[in-house]
Order: sequence, then C-alpha cells, then structure tokens
Amino acid sequence: MRKAIARFVEWHESNKREFVDSETRFKTVVEVHGHRVALNGTADRLELTADGDVVVVDFKTSRGAPTAPAVKGNLQLALYQYAVDAGALDGRLGRQTSSGGAELVQLGIQDDSTTAKVQGAGGARR
Repeated sequence: MRKAIARFVEWHESNKREFVDSETRFKTVVEVHGHRVALNGTADRLELTADGDVVVVDFKTSRGAPTAPAVKGNLQLALYQYAVDAGALDGRLGRQTSSGGAELVQLGIQDDSTTAKVQGAGGARR
C-alpha cells in the first residue's frame, strides 16, 4: 500500500493538468441507432488540459497492468470520453466540454518501481 501511495504522490506532483474534481458522478443520455441510452458512472478524477479539454483519470490498484492494446480498446475509458463529448459534464463545468482523452494510472503494480504506470487512451472529438 505504501508503494501505491508513493506512486500516486509522484504522479500527482508531476502532472501538469489542472485538477477539477474527484469521485465525480456523471449522467447523460445518448441516442444509438434510434434508441435512447443512459450513460452514468463515477470518474475517479477529472482534469483539464491547457486547451480546456476534459481528461478522465481512472486509478487502478490491481497487481498487473493491461497491455497497450487492451487499454486502447478499454470500454470504460471509451465510455468516459463518449459521455464527456455528449455533455455529461457541461453542467458541472458551466460550459460545453470536449474530451481530451482518458487514462489509467496503475498504482498497485507488484514491482519495485517508484512511479505509476500511466496508460492513455486517445481523445475522441465532437
């Protein structure tokens, strides 16, 4: 647990994006093939890029990290980005928002590294 906390602190101190909120609930409705679909969930952390786009950060404490292709195809990260682009956080931020991407921050990996493994999924654009 101490390694995970140390990794978080190191990651947090080196992160250049602006912190917005943590444990943020979101909800939006999108239309998919003529059907209304509700997207809701809780984001571990929201941040803003220098351009004002929203990045959703998901912290993981599991012992193993997924492969790069698994992260790229991660449904959870994709849905976070889709929800942002569909306006799920517009009210929270008081403006129309766009996704600047999403990332997994691996804190619990079982090795002797002092840094978190950060795995990003590309940003989707409206």
